[in-house]
Order: sequence, then C-alpha cells, then structure tokens
Amino acid sequence: MGDSISSDESVFGLAVAMIVLTGLAVCLRFLSRATTKTSYAADDWWVGIGLLFFYTLMGLIISNALSAERGSPPASETTLKIYYAAGPMSVSATAAAKVSILCLYRRIFITGSFQRSSMVVSLLLFIYWITSVLGGLLACVPIQAVFQTDLPVTCINTRAFTLGLELLNCLLDIAILALPLKQIRKLQLTTRRKVQLSIIFSLGGLTTVAGIARIIVVYLPSSTSDVGAGNMIVVTIENSLGIICACLPTYGPLLTKAQAIALSLNTWYTDSGGRDRTQSEQREGSQNVQAGDKPARKLYNQIEDGALDNLYLTEAIRGSAVEHEDVSGRDIALDTFKVKDAAEAV
Repeated sequence: MGDSISSDESVFGLAVAMIVLTGLAVCLRFLSRATTKTSYAADDWWVGIGLLFFYTLMGLIISNALSAERGSPPASETTLKIYYAAGPMSVSATAAAKVSILCLYRRIFITGSFQRSSMVVSLLLFIYWITSVLGGLLACVPIQAVFQTDLPVTCINTRAFTLGLELLNCLLDIAILALPLKQIRKLQLTTRRKVQLSIIFSLGGLTTVAGIARIIVVYLPSSTSDVGAGNMIVVTIENSLGIICACLPTYGPLLTKAQAIALSLNTWYTDSGGRDRTQSEQREGSQNVQAGDKPARKLYNQIEDGALDNLYLTEAIRGSAVEHEDVSGRDIALDTFKVKDAAEAV
C-alpha cells in the first residue's frame, strides 16, 4: 500500500510539472507568432488542440493519484473509468501534436514531392488516430463490463494491441522526422546552418524514445497490467514531449529578439563602464595635480631665493606640457602656484 501511494505521489508531481512546462512551451509559441505580427496558422491551432487533450489527460491522472492517496481501492469503478478515458486522450494529444508538425512542414516546404509525401504520412497518422481511439474504447464488450468487474466480458489482447499501436506510433515518428531532412539538404545555406536546422527538426525523436520506453513498460513479461504508475509516468512524458517538440521549431523570432536585447544590454553595460573609467581617470588627474602641490611650492621658494639663474617653465595639464614662451616681467599663473616677475624664462 505504501509503495502504491509513493508511486501515485510521483505521478502527481510529474503531472503538475509537465502541465507547467507544456503550457509554457505553447505560450512561447504563440508569443513568437505575435512577435512577427503574422496570423496564426493551422499548425498553431492543432498544437492548441493537442494541449487541450493533454490537460484533460493530466486532469484524469491527477484525479486518479489523489483518489489513491485517499485510500480508494486500486481497482475501484472510478479508477477503471479514469483509465478508460485516459487512453483516447493520450492518443489524441500525441496525434494532434504530430498533425501540428506536419502542418508546419507543409507550410515551410512547398515543393510538390514533399506535399505528396507529407500527405501520405498524414493519412497514415489519421488511420492510427482513429484505430487507437476506437480500439481503446471497444477493447472490451460490453463496455459496462470494463467498470463492473462482476459482469461477463470479452476483451481483445490489450497488451498486444498496445504494442502494435506503439510500434506504429514509433514508425510514424521516424517518418515525420525524415520528411524535412532531404529538403534541408537542398537549401542554399551553410553547412553549419543546415546542421542546426536538422537538429531542431530532429528533436521530435525524443517522443520516439518515450514511445519505446512505453513499449518496454507495457510489454514486459513481468507486467501484470498495461496500466499503473509506470505506464502513467511514461504516458505523461511522451505526450508532454510531443507538444514541446512541436513548438521548438517556431521559437526563431523569439531567439532573434532575445539576442537583440542581449546585445543592447551589453552595449549599455560597455558604455556605462566607459563612463566610469572616464570619471576614474578624471579623479586620478585631479589627485595627480594635488600631489604636485608640494614640488611646485618648493620650486617657487627656490625662485624667490634666487637659486635659479635661468628657468624654462612648463605647465602640466593632464599629462601634456604647455610651454610659456614669454614670462619675463609678469606673473605666470600655474595650477597651484604663481611665478613672480623675478623669474626669467629662456
């Protein structure tokens, strides 16, 4: 019982974290579109639909985790209903994210061959979506027997069915990842830029990794059920990554704006530092002038005492020397002392 509650707490914490991260990713996507002042396209709306399915799924998972913490039996009718509804929500969130990616590709790459290839993948995706939802809802007949375990029921092999769907899901992920790579190689860009774009479009491969993890969790021979804490954790991560990865390629305008802001801040900081250095130099110059008071007074005394027969006068002004050509017969004002007419310059 304690292990079950601990697992449900982990599921709850992960669900809350993914709700925040996924919502932030979608908000940044729409903010990026608003930055360019362009109208929203089909890929934006599809990712929004995927987010709604994902939030519904998270609500079901959190509800189940909270009911488990309250001590409800793990196979209660409420829990079984939650599992029953979670399946179609999970598939729909994943499929909507994939549709969003395909719509984005079709908006960027407009060549005829790419449009045809992406249409074929889209058709396979919708077949996968419909099959998964209907298969999950009609896996057991009658449907009431899913919630009422005392009724006679006939079910398909749900483990094999889930395995087949996840394998198809992984193949679709690979096909979607491969679609833009050929087009990127044809672009008139530097090799570095092509690599960057390929990496960005390949980030969707993270969902493939999550799909493989789900296959392992569901199809392990030691597994007693295709539902449970482990499956819920993998489902949460898989759906969240699908939506986040669908948003990543759209962040270009935001990154450009962030770089501009960083450059402005750096320029402001540099200018501010320059002003500080100028003020520091001025303070040092003033200190140097003050430090020269004593030698100046000493020289003045020497002149009054007649110790110097001939004198060549210069005035120090911030490191430069200004010569006084005619100083006989009048007072010469320097910064900190005055030479009387007894001095004669040569």
